[in-house]
Amino acid sequence: MLTLLHPTAPVVLVGLNDAPVPTGLGAHRLIGAFGYRDADFARSVELIVGGRVRLAHLVTHRFGLDEAERALTAPRPQDNVVKAAIVPLTPH
Repeated sequence: MLTLLHPTAPVVLVGLNDAPVPTGLGAHRLIGAFGYRDADFARSVELIVGGRVRLAHLVTHRFGLDEAERALTAPRPQDNVVKAAIVPLTPH
């Protein structure tokens, strides 16, 4: 993909994880961007806990703890997964 850029164009990595940063960027300047500030995250939690934002409808697939690996690796575009949740079994 870097071959599509001007040889000295900056490369912006946008994300929310701690994955390794790619190497071999040549003369490209690497810029990082994060998706939110701590205050944004805290406010989001506040809205969810307070019931002002409801998210349950986004969970389209539920997996038991014994299916955790499948939940993390199985979703493909054709599975129509919006959000997969790993849910421990409740005692009967």
